[in-house]
Amino acid sequence: IFSRDTASEEQKGISDLEYQIGFSMAEKCIAQNPDITALVGINDMVSYGIADGLTSCGKKIPEEYSICSFDNVYPSRFSTISLTTVDYCIAERGQKAAQLVIDKIKKTADFNSITRIEYKISLKERSSSGKARN
Repeated sequence: IFSRDTASEEQKGISDLEYQIGFSMAEKCIAQNPDITALVGINDMVSYGIADGLTSCGKKIPEEYSICSFDNVYPSRFSTISLTTVDYCIAERGQKAAQLVIDKIKKTADFNSITRIEYKISLKERSSSGKARN
């Protein structure tokens, strides 16, 4: 699990960049088009930046703006964040990919085979989204 305390400097830099992109995107979007009512981040870290960008402009979530994201990383379910997000089984995908590589190295899997694995995605509705304002 990613932790700010144990993350490498490179990981921290990527997370900070994603957060900053979300923050500045939110400010620009509401300045350029005040009629929008929702923003979607490419991942949860970008959406954390979006949330902070909106609140720094005095906007309320979800009363004025809804936020949705993709990842469903662990902090997104914390009550103080409560980010609506699409869970596409990122941890399970990584675990399965690693297991496939291990199996191929151990030769317990066929190198010539094609493996297709499907996961059921789900929307985790939390308090960062709500009914669009009028």
